[in-house]
Amino acid sequence: MLKRYILIRLLLAIPTLIIVTSLIFLLLHLAPGNPIDVLLAASRGSREVREVLIRQFGFDKPWHIQYFLWLYNTFTGNLGISLHGIPVISLITPRVWYTLELMLVSQFISVFLAVTFGALAGYKRGSKLDKTLTFLALLGYSIPDFWLGLIFILIFSVILGWFPVGAFSLGLSEVIGFASIIEHLKYLIPPLTVLVIACTPYYFRLLRSSVIGILDADYITMAKAKGASDFIIIYKHTLKNALIPLTTAVGTSLGLIFGGNYIIEVVFAWPGLGTLLVSAALARDYWVVMGVSFMTVLLIIISSIIIDIVYAYINPKIRFGGAEY
Repeated sequence: MLKRYILIRLLLAIPTLIIVTSLIFLLLHLAPGNPIDVLLAASRGSREVREVLIRQFGFDKPWHIQYFLWLYNTFTGNLGISLHGIPVISLITPRVWYTLELMLVSQFISVFLAVTFGALAGYKRGSKLDKTLTFLALLGYSIPDFWLGLIFILIFSVILGWFPVGAFSLGLSEVIGFASIIEHLKYLIPPLTVLVIACTPYYFRLLRSSVIGILDADYITMAKAKGASDFIIIYKHTLKNALIPLTTAVGTSLGLIFGGNYIIEVVFAWPGLGTLLVSAALARDYWVVMGVSFMTVLLIIISSIIIDIVYAYINPKIRFGGAEY
């Protein structure tokens, strides 16, 4: 039944991909300007060259014809060619891993911190520890992530000089060795820290509220009456049920998570899909923008399926195809 559920979700992903990418394609064409004009702005190419390039990239066709040609090519494994003559898939492939690295590591740390301190704050509600953690969460939740990123660069990179300033090289990770790992971490820690600060408060507040609600349940009262330790009550009896709304929140916030990840990539010049998307949008490189958008939607869909499976493990009442999983 689980395989059938995954297959249905993947099939439903097809109309989702079509709707999202068609809207993005339409908005690109509604924006003023032409990609070829942007490409030839510096070189001042002749009108004949401009006409040749327009025909070569298919911009002489109506936008809906261009879209269906792109869609057909995409589902056959061809994401097209950028305005600079580089295959889009070659531009996207190395950057996907950097985006996933930043997103997955930051989410893992954020959830771990939220579970650890959220459960503790909920159990010790009203205490000084609870008030302190809640205040810090509110503070972190109120600060815009892009502003926090700029302040981080100013203090820790420019003033203190602890971390490098500038773009992280795509080829740096190809050098194997301890020195390359250290260098990689120097570039990874700043955006990772900002993302953790931005995501943890929301998860913390959600888990704290969930824990407080569960602590009033009869089975928790029974566990306390039997003399169970605080650790057993929090992390054995309470946490499993408290994780259900947290898992739901992560699943429903995947779009915002990717969006926040892309913003931080641009702020710190991290070589992920976010920086590629912005540079392609500024250059009006339609096919790169569409390729990144397609890959982003695909990653969100796959991530949501994984979240649903994890949710089923946490909550046995979830059923796939009419059968309990």
